[in-house]
Amino acid sequence: MGNIMDYLDWRGDLTYSVDPFNEVDNLIMSTLAYVDFEGIMTEPGQQLCYGIRHLNEEYWKHHTHEEVAARKTFYRDAPFLMEKMAACRRYRRLRVERYVNYVDPAHSEQMAAITIYPGNGSTYVAFRGTDDTLIGWKEDFSFSYMEATEGQLDAVNYLNSVQEGKCGRLIVGGHSKGGNFAIYASAFCNQEIRDRIETIYSNDGPGLGSVVDGVDGYRQIAGRIRKYTPAYSIVGVLLAGEVVPKLISSDQDGIMQHDEFTWQVMGNHFVEAPKRETASELFEKIVNAWISSESPEERKLFVETIFDLLAATGAQTLGDLGKSRSQTVSMIVSALKRMPPETRDPFLQIIKDLGSCGTDILKTHFQTETGRLLDKVRAIPKRNTEQVRKETQA
Repeated sequence: MGNIMDYLDWRGDLTYSVDPFNEVDNLIMSTLAYVDFEGIMTEPGQQLCYGIRHLNEEYWKHHTHEEVAARKTFYRDAPFLMEKMAACRRYRRLRVERYVNYVDPAHSEQMAAITIYPGNGSTYVAFRGTDDTLIGWKEDFSFSYMEATEGQLDAVNYLNSVQEGKCGRLIVGGHSKGGNFAIYASAFCNQEIRDRIETIYSNDGPGLGSVVDGVDGYRQIAGRIRKYTPAYSIVGVLLAGEVVPKLISSDQDGIMQHDEFTWQVMGNHFVEAPKRETASELFEKIVNAWISSESPEERKLFVETIFDLLAATGAQTLGDLGKSRSQTVSMIVSALKRMPPETRDPFLQIIKDLGSCGTDILKTHFQTETGRLLDKVRAIPKRNTEQVRKETQA
């Protein structure tokens, strides 16, 4: 077994005529969207296509391998993936265009996308997942109370702008939040675009929740959605809908399984995990119970307050928060004390409600598991003293 990097080493010489586009290729396309093409690709209005080899050469003119390897983000290996892709026979005809990267702090928006022509006659529209900016993570949390975020709306506009003449078979996908954008954009795009979509891939992306209840566009695409989550999924179970995900085996534990470079690959498919991990199931139950117990206004207050407190530290990324943890905690506590009571008191009550949801669900879980254990013990056949004596003498 290996990961997507090993896949390129093992199967990068196989053309699409030998081995057609598959679920692993999908994840590679989604991961390519994490590469920062700023200053390398032109604005989308110019509609220039770039070969993968050209993009790789230009990228490494702007960056060193040491610099990229030193990054703390989980997607730091995306440029190294691109480097391997550029050397593969399988992707030698791959082209990329229409790079966009929208970051708007005022509207808590972070949306980036590229259009990929893998070289097999199809078009893959790849939406980038959450980066390490607090703005990006705030938009993720906003899914819990907003019908549509700015990023989702821009994703729809981006998908609508795909040119019919270049398209061929249309595939839409993304990792993490990019998977959410892929499904949302496919459900709400123009009908003529939706009719051309063959498959939508969500690689451990959050769902859409009740936003798509009764939406005809979503009903049309539901059967074309392919969702993948690791056994320990935190992001992919948020607002999960009716699409049953394929569980993927990872070589990491806990939340690190969200990193797509840890997903296990065998041949041209992912290695399936036997079942979901209990912690992931409990997390989903707790979050769903909390969302059901709070109004959209309360959920908005919670999210806004959380990120106001984080912003008070001066941090702009998750990495910034981790540089001096004791100082960060101290600054958050100070900001909470300065907060007006009309904001602080409801916020603390919501945290208390979240804790209560967690306590109730964990209590039920342990009671259920204890009952199952006792049932197994009771099912063990009883042996009388005479049977034990005879077995001992024998």
